[in-house]
Amino acid sequence: MTRFQQFDAALKTKGWTYDVGNEEFHTRGGRIVECELPLRLLPDMTLDKLASYQDDRYDGSRKDARK
Repeated sequence: MTRFQQFDAALKTKGWTYDVGNEEFHTRGGRIVECELPLRLLPDMTLDKLASYQDDRYDGSRKDARK
């Protein structure tokens, strides 16, 4: 399992989602989650890795839009 897959699984366990368009994490109820909280989901998650995750999700959403 890749690092991003592990992060996705941790988000899902918490019931959080990532909104690519707004670059925000949300709770099940739609509340915005501060970016410091997702960093705590994985022991070695850093702001740089979080930015890479966001870039990866953005790039993926652009590929999906082109299909």
